[in-house]
Amino acid sequence: MTRSLLLTLVLLIPGGLALAQEAPRLKSRLGVDVVLPKGFAKSKDKPNPTTAIHLEEKPGGPAFVVNAMKMGAALTEEELFKQTRKTFEQDGTVVDLKSGRFLRIEIELELEGGKKLLQRCYAGLRGRQAFYFFLARTSPVDFKRLAPRFEAFVGSALFSEPSQEPAPEEPAPEEPAPKEPAPKEPAPKKPAPKKPAPKKPAPEDPAPGTPIEPSPEAPTDPTTKPTKEPIKKKPVPRGRVLKRVALRLVSFDSEYDPDQWGAQNLVDGSPTSGWCSSPARKAPHRFVFDLGTPQRLARLELDAACADTGEYAGVGAKAYVVEGSLSGPKDGFTSLTKGQLLRGKNGQAVELPPTAHARWLRLTLTTNHGHAELTELMEVRAYARGVLGFHLERARLSRKRNGAASAEPYKAGERVWVNFKPRGLSPNAEGKVWLSVDLILEDARGKVILTREKVVDHVGVPPARPLSQFVSLYLSVPKGFPAGSYSVRLLVRDGFGEASAAARLRFQVGK
Repeated sequence: MTRSLLLTLVLLIPGGLALAQEAPRLKSRLGVDVVLPKGFAKSKDKPNPTTAIHLEEKPGGPAFVVNAMKMGAALTEEELFKQTRKTFEQDGTVVDLKSGRFLRIEIELELEGGKKLLQRCYAGLRGRQAFYFFLARTSPVDFKRLAPRFEAFVGSALFSEPSQEPAPEEPAPEEPAPKEPAPKEPAPKKPAPKKPAPKKPAPEDPAPGTPIEPSPEAPTDPTTKPTKEPIKKKPVPRGRVLKRVALRLVSFDSEYDPDQWGAQNLVDGSPTSGWCSSPARKAPHRFVFDLGTPQRLARLELDAACADTGEYAGVGAKAYVVEGSLSGPKDGFTSLTKGQLLRGKNGQAVELPPTAHARWLRLTLTTNHGHAELTELMEVRAYARGVLGFHLERARLSRKRNGAASAEPYKAGERVWVNFKPRGLSPNAEGKVWLSVDLILEDARGKVILTREKVVDHVGVPPARPLSQFVSLYLSVPKGFPAGSYSVRLLVRDGFGEASAAARLRFQVGK
């Protein structure tokens, strides 16, 4: 019996898009703008972090997608083309368009039911940004009609440095006048700030079973403890399941009063008690938190509804920097994200990149909303990816690569395709994942006929959405192979996450 291996990628295009008003050109903050093709419209859905532009001809129909990803300073165009050829397992063609030099690759996908889709990808390097243009969701007829228009679309692109401008501030919400609290002991320079009385209760932690992407099989965790504050439902984006991670404060550089305005209040679970800086300490203010174990972080939530009237106007934290480390609480920190908080608002989400793998977090507050001496923040919460853990999806035997499951007996000369999607792989500090696969063929009595250890043993950076990794292997049924019932056992390992998953897939060989 022979075997061969194919490791490939499938393009996933999110549905439910809405049409936007047409414009002559579309510009993305990720450093690219293009001419809007006639008959296509921009999606109003929230884009993925790497999606610069996403257009569609009609709901569920052909789409023009532009992805942008920051690359290392040493990456050359030749190396990018080499990576792209390896990803799609095709040589492609290097073409020179008005917008520059690209590698063009044709991709054919076969869906369940035998339906075929054709796609085209243009990959190009501009400075430190890699741009991937996809003609997606096209039937052979649509592809023939749209391919010339898509090449003109790619040729119309103009490239620039990605915008680093923060999102515009929203006006501060009107707050009722705070109640008069009991007076505090005065500090040497300034009286203690009044305890804020935010009008909104704490937002609810996303339950571990809350679906963030379409995932109807996602289990819930009934052991999760409720939050201390009154619970208020809050919509969460669809995507992976998230879990709340307990934070332990390791170090900080100032606090106003350890009893009422201490740094420990940032992790006490209550948005009505918080931290205030010392009048003697100017920004920046730094906090280091221990996550307990290395975590694949998805986002932070910061509460900034502070008392913001009279002598305490502008006291709320504004600009921040988030860093992560796997080395220790004092070194090895790398930047994860930075941004600005809105004034007087709790539950502000700080989205982290997929490569945010850390054991320690460092939060630095660099500015406030205008107060001359004091800065306040009420609460910090962290959420990690992958409550489901490492698992396999859509494991099936097919007659074609990435085809539909087949129950009909196989004959001599046919290929038995083994398809599955590995989900929840844990990245290392460089953002790479490690996938290893053993394949075992057994007869109806469980006798091992064939064993292939590490038929896949791959370390690399996973593709960014809307791409998704899947694995396809095949076994060829030779002439004279005995008829009967057989099974393929898969033993799949997440190398960096030290987790494993298994599947058993049965098939028949006919006479």
